[in-house]
Amino acid sequence: MLLALEEKPHLVDFINSKSHLMVSTIHGVMDLFLKRYGASICVDPGYTVITGAQATKLARQVLRHSILEEGGDSSLLETFPFNKLAILMRRLDAMYGENPEAKPYSVSDFKSIFERRALGIARELESAAFNIKEESTNKPWLKMADDYLVLATQLKSSDWVQAREAFASYLQAMGRSPSFLKKNPAVTELTNEEAKAALKKAKALLEPAYDPKAWSFFAERFEVLEKIGRRFSEEFRAAKRDKGWLEIGDLELLAMECARAHPESAQAFSSEWDHWLIDEYQDTSPFQVRLLRELTGQEPTFVVGDPQQSIYLFRGARSEVFGHREDEILKGGG
Repeated sequence: MLLALEEKPHLVDFINSKSHLMVSTIHGVMDLFLKRYGASICVDPGYTVITGAQATKLARQVLRHSILEEGGDSSLLETFPFNKLAILMRRLDAMYGENPEAKPYSVSDFKSIFERRALGIARELESAAFNIKEESTNKPWLKMADDYLVLATQLKSSDWVQAREAFASYLQAMGRSPSFLKKNPAVTELTNEEAKAALKKAKALLEPAYDPKAWSFFAERFEVLEKIGRRFSEEFRAAKRDKGWLEIGDLELLAMECARAHPESAQAFSSEWDHWLIDEYQDTSPFQVRLLRELTGQEPTFVVGDPQQSIYLFRGARSEVFGHREDEILKGGG
């Protein structure tokens, strides 16, 4: 290695020269882009990137002023403690940033969500029942398999309002599941785990969120959330703008806004480097992937990552973006 560097000293110069190589985090790249081109969308390049604690404090001040001091709708405080409501408002603000057309759930939305969920659980119950019948002659286990098939049929009912009571009664009448004995198992350990998981999901359908009688109340709450959330988002963003503050998430949203409103700026930015290498690609979110496409343009781009090492799920990262990118490259003959 040392001999190779001695024979090619220009490689050392290349690695050490900032004019040839720039290393940064993804948000560092967005920060640089906004510093150079953000003025085109009225972003003052003198902004300060604030911490999560600073943003939380400001959000609470804005929310308190909005719903308590300005005669706003404080009815949500009957459902959510103030601090939790502030967290929820910030999440709504982030959602509006990525999807300005987002709408609150309606009763029909809740019904559709439930039907998809119920159908998936019904299939899991049927699969577990089939495996039990294939593997076992044990009467308690076979009885449980039959019970699972009854539950699956009830979950496929087109009228959950009527089926819910029968479903709850049947679950209660089933009693305890048969024990799994490792020394003399009636089914394989995998089938036992699948059966337990399916039953747990089925029981969860009796929670209030899946009660059709509550869907109208939830829909009304969502409408109130939408009204307060939109107002909060406007006031929160205005407060940050007045202070010259940006959050990490704002870097992403504003960089995307700038790149799409003024594509020539993204093109000029991407062409400053001959090649782009994006490391830890599995830790990017779908939104970041779209933004990186805008910022890298047509320049040669390399991605490096390992889906098994994704660590930023809480920031919206999705390890499957690596697989999607791999498929794109393979389909393109790469």
